[in-house]
Amino acid sequence: MLNLWEHTNPLESGTTARADQVNFKFDGIAVSFRGIEEYLDKRVFNLPPSFTGNAYIPNKTLADAIVWFNPAGDIDVYSMTVFHQNVTDTASNTASALDSKNKAAISEANARQSELSAAASAELAQGAAVTVAGSAFFASVWNAGTGAFPAPPGSGGSSMWQASSNGTGATAAIKAGDLIIWDIIASTYRHFAGAARVIALESQVNTLNTTLNDRINYLEAIALAGNKA
Repeated sequence: MLNLWEHTNPLESGTTARADQVNFKFDGIAVSFRGIEEYLDKRVFNLPPSFTGNAYIPNKTLADAIVWFNPAGDIDVYSMTVFHQNVTDTASNTASALDSKNKAAISEANARQSELSAAASAELAQGAAVTVAGSAFFASVWNAGTGAFPAPPGSGGSSMWQASSNGTGATAAIKAGDLIIWDIIASTYRHFAGAARVIALESQVNTLNTTLNDRINYLEAIALAGNKA
């Protein structure tokens, strides 16, 4: 409590006020005002002249709390329990985002490995095609939509056909532009994807890689935002 000056000896009405009596009372008042000023300087926020918000601390629980300036520019009280929980939630969300990023990176790596495996398989298939086609000649364009393969050629060597349409039934795996070559050793047709299908597969793989990169960048942005919260 402030020990302020108290007016315990008022001047009597109708009497002459002496200078020493009045000066004594004024001195007491001045000392009290200086005491109030010093008290407020030690216990009240010294806000800058530009402050326009509410300077009163709201009637909230002050235990385990901090005083802060809220987004409206007013003095407010923020619970440390809520603060710690928000920090914990942010850390958890960041960890989840980083875990998702790592999983996306693994998926991208798997997709890349699949792409390389497909390329290797295509190279092997091309080599096999060259081997088989070594004794092959182009027979004609073939309508795979009939659902039936061409009649095998004679003993003159292997023959090669190019599908003019998508297959059906027994030839359902054949797409327009694909090649079939008669293997005279195994007495069966060998099926090879046409250039258009290989280009389409490459485009799909590139699109997949772009999508995965976009997701990784998005998750990195979430992780950074969580760390800054």
